[in-house]
Amino acid sequence: MKPEFLNTPANTGRPDYGYRQGGISDPLVSVITVYYNASAVFWEAVRSVLRMSCVDWEWLIIDDGSDSPESLGQLERVTKLDARIRVLRQSHAGLAAGLNRAAHEAQGDYLLRIDPDELVEPTFVEKAVWLLETQPQFAFCNSWSVGCDTQAFLWREGFERRADFLNRTWVQPCAVIRRDAYLSIEGYDEHAQAGLEDWTFWLRMALNGFWGYTLHEYLLWTRRPIESPLPEMTKEQREQFTVQWQAAYGNLLINFPARVWFKQAPYTDLITALPFTNRIQRKPNETRVLLILDSLDMGGGNRFVLDLIRIMSQRGYRFTVVTTKPSEQQWYEEFTMLTPDVFCLDIFINMADYPRFLSYLVESRGLDTILIANSEAGYLLVPYLQAMYPELAFLDFNNIDQSDWNQGGYPAMSARIRPPLDRNIVSSNYLRRWMLEHGVDAERLMVIRTNADVDHWNLARFERPELRSALGVVDETPIILYVGQINSRKRPFLFASIIKRLAEERLNFFALVVGDGEELPKLQAMFKGSAAAAKIGFTGMVTPIRVQELMAAGDILLLPSAHEGIAATLYEAMSMELIPVAADVGGNSELVTPDTGVLIPLSDDEVNNYVDALKALLADPLKRNIQKKRARKRIMDSFNFQTSAELMDKAIRDVRTQTMHRMQSPVAPDLAHYMAHLAVEALRKDQKWQSAADPEARYTPTEVQNSRSWRFAWGAVTTWWAVKLRLMPLGSKRLKTYENFVKRFNKK
Repeated sequence: MKPEFLNTPANTGRPDYGYRQGGISDPLVSVITVYYNASAVFWEAVRSVLRMSCVDWEWLIIDDGSDSPESLGQLERVTKLDARIRVLRQSHAGLAAGLNRAAHEAQGDYLLRIDPDELVEPTFVEKAVWLLETQPQFAFCNSWSVGCDTQAFLWREGFERRADFLNRTWVQPCAVIRRDAYLSIEGYDEHAQAGLEDWTFWLRMALNGFWGYTLHEYLLWTRRPIESPLPEMTKEQREQFTVQWQAAYGNLLINFPARVWFKQAPYTDLITALPFTNRIQRKPNETRVLLILDSLDMGGGNRFVLDLIRIMSQRGYRFTVVTTKPSEQQWYEEFTMLTPDVFCLDIFINMADYPRFLSYLVESRGLDTILIANSEAGYLLVPYLQAMYPELAFLDFNNIDQSDWNQGGYPAMSARIRPPLDRNIVSSNYLRRWMLEHGVDAERLMVIRTNADVDHWNLARFERPELRSALGVVDETPIILYVGQINSRKRPFLFASIIKRLAEERLNFFALVVGDGEELPKLQAMFKGSAAAAKIGFTGMVTPIRVQELMAAGDILLLPSAHEGIAATLYEAMSMELIPVAADVGGNSELVTPDTGVLIPLSDDEVNNYVDALKALLADPLKRNIQKKRARKRIMDSFNFQTSAELMDKAIRDVRTQTMHRMQSPVAPDLAHYMAHLAVEALRKDQKWQSAADPEARYTPTEVQNSRSWRFAWGAVTTWWAVKLRLMPLGSKRLKTYENFVKRFNKK
């Protein structure tokens, strides 16, 4: 999750959903700004405020005695943009006086302090208010910051520094603040030394028992470095300042407010009431889709989702993206370049609030479709959401065989959750057969291949010689790419054995591992000191654009996966004129034909088979060139993403026609609420187990024993339609791990 420094919230290349109020309502948030002869950069702040997803706002701009004609003219033009913008005039009384006046005039429960040269991401205020509404121990909220223009930096410090604020300020001024907390300390100190207003404000908040939280997401932008505000002082001046400072705030050294967010509080009551509504105007003929994903990390499934958002946005679709699992969110920037409506839930709310936040999104955005793609939480919460909103269309998409994980992985979850799902979409005939074998009704099943956008994944868009030169590869050397998450499903150690064999035979090639994952360190270690070390490179996690560039430089895609539906990487690589040499698993044979690539069956002799296939390609440039062209032609003729978009559009519209008049769900609201509670508790324990290396995240024996609620949750979610209120434990490998852990724990 690293933003581009030039891609500010005011960038005209960013998607603008034109968030507008869907009705008349009182301000929830009052934006307050002190304005004094501001430069033209103020227009960027204006654009970022007008793009906010929290639409129930007013903006109070205090003109602190501006006398520049250009600046006054700029302010006049701003007031005409929106009726919610008001300008109040005062003589040149200063920053603190202006902010305090605005706070007293404000009508909202929350204040957004923003300076004329600062910017906010569209969803910042919405996330900050949700954090403050659900975590009442905090009085204000900000986020990680990005320095733009000449100040190119990423700032990850925040209010967690607590008593370190006695030495300097650690945050930029922009934050969402509870108005009642602001007024209770009488706001900013109007007698504070110029430049120290914000620092003293935070410390005065702490003296009165208030403190804040910093969201771990880059949602604020500044043009000023975040550094000590102390001016240059003589030794005597500094000593005098220190004495005064300690007298005013020294008590905080031992009595700093202890405000903590316990993200995994057990057995939390499931609250369904929405803290606020924030109804956003919906445009005519617009289809609004909630996409529920596990994460925004690198992977073929998420590349399909990115293509889906990009193409279907051109067809009148608007996408809200939610992630339900903590992760690095590696492709966050790529998603926000296609939709501003992106919410990584673990960053700003507890799991117990997931159900009502999803309900909030349905009502706030006027959603009509929910599409789940690889999210366990999404599947578990479908019965709850359908009970609350039976008129919505519920679909899911699966693109990979996961028979090695959790009793079949996401396809198995999809099969178990049927009735509430109106349409099960899979990426291959192979997965369709698998779903039929596991009880999914044929009329609910639909095949939509991940395919490739042939205009987007097009070698002609790139300068291949320059890209290869940048990699240090001479023209005649073939490049073998290994692309994806570096995990056991992609069999990285088999890949290593193949590359080592090729190196031992002194063949001319260069291999490049593109991606990251838990097995990457071991994979890198396998090549250290070997003959193949000089013939391999590692890129780590890269953006989708960089994946395209590397494919443009490459010649062969090596993909010896253990399981696949049809690997999305195959479509993209073939569209970029790479020759696939891949495992004959899942539905790969539905795409790769003998004239476009090579498929290797699973066997005890796989290494030799892969080596033989690669040797033949490496030794014959003419054959490579012919197969490259055939690979692209096959994608263009039969696997263009436009076809996928058309089929997805039809699927959503067909289901919407069936469900828009549905008055009730087969599951009763009370039971749905109870199942949501069980689902949240099961997910919490699963996540806590996975993060057991964290001392604060360890189970007690009682909690581990109660992990049977995982089975109970899945039983409740997946069997209610068959036998009313019968809760059937399904079991899993994960539970055996839990039970073994309990036995070992109790022996200690």
